[in-house]
Amino acid sequence: MALAALATCAAIVSSPALARAEHTWSQFQLKASNGFLIGIERDGPFFSLTATNGPTAAIYSTLTKAIGKADPTAVKADLGKLGEIDVHFEALKPPKQIPNQPPGCTRTETRGAFVGSMRFRGERDYTAVESTRAAGILNESKGDCDTFDRRARARNRARGVPPRAGLTAIKRTGDRTISFSCNRGEGLIFATDNPKKHPQRRYFEAAIGEKYLRFSIIRLALSASDNRSTFAFDDPLTAATASPPAPFTGSATLRRPPGGRKPSWTGSLSVSFPGAPHTRLAGPGFAASLDYADD
Repeated sequence: MALAALATCAAIVSSPALARAEHTWSQFQLKASNGFLIGIERDGPFFSLTATNGPTAAIYSTLTKAIGKADPTAVKADLGKLGEIDVHFEALKPPKQIPNQPPGCTRTETRGAFVGSMRFRGERDYTAVESTRAAGILNESKGDCDTFDRRARARNRARGVPPRAGLTAIKRTGDRTISFSCNRGEGLIFATDNPKKHPQRRYFEAAIGEKYLRFSIIRLALSASDNRSTFAFDDPLTAATASPPAPFTGSATLRRPPGGRKPSWTGSLSVSFPGAPHTRLAGPGFAASLDYADD
């Protein structure tokens, strides 16, 4: 479930356009050290590199108009001290049309290899890879290929799915943002879950957002549990405790004092992100909220 959720999140983060009249994007993967899988994607001027290991990931993304103007299948990005990607695509099979597309949409995929220079070493050496060749796919689409289901949440409400109760804690320091959230009910990143079947499931998501050169970096950690005690709260939402399963450690408690004062968010809750180990998710500097939601 964690891998599917991270894939969903990576798609959300790394897709600047869901539908265009003519659209070409390239993607390939590399096995890296310490159990990480490196996924690389170019979507027009957009580049992303995602390092995934179980329930954690780091996504490096940027918009650059300089990559592969002459060759829309090339993937090129200078990651500074973290490495470099400079490859071109060589088709190994003829294009294959993808069936069951929306009316007016034509999609093809071509399997082949990306050839050139591929080097990446994560911060604090959390993973590393170097290669000159990787199997990959070139995707092309024409027409209106938008398949996002905008009515899914409305259907969930009509089925009697209980309202989502959610806690969010955020700490901002300069260009760096640390966030933690947990909820009972449907969550965006865990969109593959059926909230009707798991109305009491608890979802936990933590992230760091920061900048590096021209890149936006999002580090992620996810988990879920059917144990209600992992996210417990009272009906008036004056107090809540989060003690999520691995990869998280520790717990944190929100207390809402009387008189409309800001709630406190304290405890030992922490997680190790790729490139940012032992990050605290509660304590001084965090602003927390606890609410019911119906969307």
